[in-house]
Amino acid sequence: MVKKVLLLYTVSMVVALYTTFVLTLLWGWFVVPAFHVDGISFWVMYGITMLIGLLRSPGDPLTANHRHEIVATMLDACVPVDKRREVTEQLAKFDEQQWYEAGGMVLGQMIVNTITLGKWRQEHPDVRPDLRGADLSSADLSEADLFRANLRRANLPSPTCGALPIRHYGHIDSYPSRSGGQGENVEL
Repeated sequence: MVKKVLLLYTVSMVVALYTTFVLTLLWGWFVVPAFHVDGISFWVMYGITMLIGLLRSPGDPLTANHRHEIVATMLDACVPVDKRREVTEQLAKFDEQQWYEAGGMVLGQMIVNTITLGKWRQEHPDVRPDLRGADLSSADLSEADLFRANLRRANLPSPTCGALPIRHYGHIDSYPSRSGGQGENVEL
């Protein structure tokens, strides 16, 4: 049971962080140019996502757990002794099914996020990803397609480390030179 809870928590956190990533990209691609507002960081978007989740919450989980315990106690007192084994088996099946449904919902949300992002990118190929000032120094961008991305003042990984082929870069305002100082402006 503890393993299931930890697995569900871990997967839920990964999905929440992925959802935040998708929302941050959509904010930069849609909201910034449409409403002429500043971009926001990943963690600010994560906070906004958590806040919206709290506001959408159907109720206090402690109250829901308390009600569940009361109902379970009342039902336990009503089940005849000769039927308890059968009821216990049915409840165990229900509990297992509930875990599958929860996992399916989390996986479904991740798939919906991916499809939404992919569809939006297909419908808006002319929109340039805005990564101005982003700290990408420790990111593995070896598979990233940064064509036409706005990378002005972005902190990028060193091109000598082999993590990012130079052909993927869009526009770079100031790229560090091999000697550690500031490089020249580069347009690729």
